[in-house]
Amino acid sequence: MKGFIRHPAHIPIEVSLAARAPGPEVTATGAGGGLWFAAGECWQVGSLLTIRIPVTRPAFEDQGLVAWCRPMNNHFEVGVTLTSAESAYRARMVEQICHIDEYRRRVNALEGRELSDEAAALEWIANFARDFPAAAD
Repeated sequence: MKGFIRHPAHIPIEVSLAARAPGPEVTATGAGGGLWFAAGECWQVGSLLTIRIPVTRPAFEDQGLVAWCRPMNNHFEVGVTLTSAESAYRARMVEQICHIDEYRRRVNALEGRELSDEAAALEWIANFARDFPAAAD
């Protein structure tokens, strides 16, 4: 799962089989990573999926190829490689927003501190940004 960014479980992600099958013009970024998320179903490796993450306006929406899918307890873990460097960059930015929100919630639950979005971002960047998977990890 090196290079795949885990999508936080509490943040909505909408995933569906793309309306068209991947053709020869659709290829993975080759960057060795993408998104990794929990799902209620397993898709065949190579399937083209539409991914929508509604945490920004407009919502992040793009397509990716299933790189792997494996059963895990009562769900599946799915790895999706995005189909362009631009898509991978956009997904990484959106996932950082998701992880900052996850951090803000965790700090509130464990420490009782209410952080603004900006304060949470500053703390998360200082503590975790260096370990966040890069596009080419």
